Order: sequence, then C-alpha cells, then structure tokens
Amino acid sequence: MVRLYAVTGDPLYKDYFDQILAIRNGEQARPARYYQIPYWDLVLATGEHQGEAGETVPIRELITGSDASRLEVTLLADAEDWSNVLVELENEVMDVVAAQVEAGDGTYRLEGEALAAMQRLHGQENHVAKERIMRSLVLLSEFATDEEGARDIVGSVREMNSVVLGLVALGVLIGLVAVTHARGTGQSLRRGAPLVTLLAIVSMLVFAALTLRTQDNVD
Repeated sequence: MVRLYAVTGDPLYKDYFDQILAIRNGEQARPARYYQIPYWDLVLATGEHQGEAGETVPIRELITGSDASRLEVTLLADAEDWSNVLVELENEVMDVVAAQVEAGDGTYRLEGEALAAMQRLHGQENHVAKERIMRSLVLLSEFATDEEGARDIVGSVREMNSVVLGLVALGVLIGLVAVTHARGTGQSLRRGAPLVTLLAIVSMLVFAALTLRTQDNVD
C-alpha cells in the first residue's frame, strides 16, 4: 500500500495502509475471513471491503491466547517488532508524499523529495527489516516442522507403550490368578507368583514414567 501511495499520491492507499495497521493493533475490527481470502487484493480490485467485521483484538493478543508454544510466540513477536520498524520508515515516506501532494494542490509528481522517499522503500534499511521479519518466520516454519515430526514419534512411542502395558497387565492378571490357585499346588508356585506380580507392577510404572518423560521432552 505504501508503495502504491508513493507512486500515485492517491490518499486511498494511505487509508488502506492505516486500516491494515489498525486491524493488526486491535484498533479496528478484524474482518471475519481476514486470513482465509486474499482480503486486500479483493479490496484493491473492487473498492469494497469483504464480508462482515469480526473481533477487535491486537494480533499479539491472538498469538498469546492461542496454543502456540513460548518459542513460537517469541518468534512471532520478534517478527511484529521488526514489522513496526518498517512502519516507522513507511510513515516517514508517506509524510513526504503527502507534503508533495499538498504542495502541488492535488497534482502529484514522483520527483525530487518524493522520488528520494520512494527509493527508501527499496533501500538497505527496508531490506534489513524485511530480512529480520522473514528470518523469524522461517525459524517458526522450521520449528513447526520439527515439532510435528517429534509429535509423530511420541505417537508411535505411545502406541508401543500401550501394547507393552497391555501385555504387562495380562501378566499381572495371570500372576493374580496364580496366587489365588496356589494354595493347593505347593509352596514353589505360591512363592513365585507374588514375585511375578511385583515385577509386572514395576514394569508398568517404568513404562508409564517413560511415556510421561517423552511427552515432557516434546513440550
């Protein structure tokens, strides 16, 4: 939007820019399907806002209120911080353009100070801020992929543990039955059955602890 404004001097694009920022900052209602459709492309093409208005809430509040991990929240917050660095640059450029439009009594030419301001949008300070934004988003994407893989592993471990625990539970049942019927079968079985039961119970506790530890490592 700021580049369109710098090229044309049309205040409509500055207004759209301000609306985008207001939505992100929770100062204007976020459209209900804001992330599901190419919202601003449609607005640019039709001149009409799409759908109904939704909640008025800052994007950072949406992030912290989601089920995102602490690392994901940190990376998204860092991306927004660098985006705000870009906002400062963009507002400086738009101030120059607005002054040029006013000085020309509505006639705008991309030259002089306006041209120099436009070039800032393609300069190094712009590139650095964008790179920092994208770096955080790339790290976020990589983390999400690794987390998904880790959770797949946890799922496999849980399935394996379920099978093992089932077998152990069967062993416990057999041990209890053996104890019950040991009265008439001699002292050796009577002594051995409780030991089998004890080992089975210990095994269940060990596997349960391993399952919880695996989940804790992923979280």
